[in-house]
Amino acid sequence: MVTRWQIVLCNVLLSCLALPAAAHLAIVRQGVESADVPNVDDRFGRAVAAGDFNGDGYDDLATAAPDEANGLINTAVHGIVIVNEGSPYGLTHTGAYVLTVGDLPDPAVRYGWALAVADFDGDGYDDLAVGLPDMDLNTSNDAGQVWIHRGGPNGLSDVPALVLDQSDVPGAAIEAGDHFGWSLAAGDFDGDMTPDLAVGAIGEDSGAGAVFFFDVSGPGVSLVAAGFFKQSNLGGTNDAGDSFGWSLITGDFDGSGHDELAVGAPGETVASLPDAGRVTIIFGGPTGLVASNAATYDDASLGLVPLADAKLGFSLAAGRFWEQTGPPDLAIGAPRYDQSGVNAAGRVVVLEFQQPPTKAGAPLTVYVARSRT
Repeated sequence: MVTRWQIVLCNVLLSCLALPAAAHLAIVRQGVESADVPNVDDRFGRAVAAGDFNGDGYDDLATAAPDEANGLINTAVHGIVIVNEGSPYGLTHTGAYVLTVGDLPDPAVRYGWALAVADFDGDGYDDLAVGLPDMDLNTSNDAGQVWIHRGGPNGLSDVPALVLDQSDVPGAAIEAGDHFGWSLAAGDFDGDMTPDLAVGAIGEDSGAGAVFFFDVSGPGVSLVAAGFFKQSNLGGTNDAGDSFGWSLITGDFDGSGHDELAVGAPGETVASLPDAGRVTIIFGGPTGLVASNAATYDDASLGLVPLADAKLGFSLAAGRFWEQTGPPDLAIGAPRYDQSGVNAAGRVVVLEFQQPPTKAGAPLTVYVARSRT
């Protein structure tokens, strides 16, 4: 017979057993858990990126407030990036530091509009690429730049180790309104085990857009090679307002050992429907990104119903959503897609790329792509 005291003892023992770990919530705000102070329209959190910038084994968090004023011009939108360091106890506000553009006469820069992390110089510390899409260069307003800050034992350097703009790319030139640095993504396009950088410039050719890519590596971070693609280089057309390069993501979608670059163009017209949106995948190879065999996806080509103003390609993410191995899948945001009579309810289309065993390294166009919403 089980006595009441045995039941009590059993309950006590059960309460001592290990339970599943609970989730931990952390909130990072300017002036509270982070550095600087909050102001109206700072847009702290517009872009975030994680990386081990100080090499202590814990990822740090870089958070951008691209519309932050510099304190000298109250109406400026210069922007800042605040770094909270990781620790055994999670993100800490102790020692949080700020990266800025300093005192610039340009009232609108939007430093931090886009962020990307990689160890570009191969020294074991993650580095941070920062987009400044509204930076004025010479007499070209909103031409845009990208700054790369090196990581080290004390975290990210205040001064960029490398500054990129369109003039660094053969065949390109600094132009007003191109917004170079609107989007960023790091990946290994040439398979040399060092990261490369892709940069979106959505204002190129009256808003048709372009994507620039760079091989940045070596001590101190240096520019090795660069190029760019417009839709006309990839079998498409450059139409004003397409915003090719609005979003970027990398992943080895064809399993070849070289990262591909997925590019969103949410302003693309599909089946005569403006702003329906489209995504293009540019393939990597031994020499980096190549124009041949680029794959394009939109609602019409996927057998779905395209809608005007759906803006497919507004956002992108790569991950293995169904399998633990093999090529990653691609999630594509369409935030203004109408659902069941609800205007701009939005949806996400997910493509699953399956690589046939006998087709290792074959072009992505031969794979089976399934769309799920």
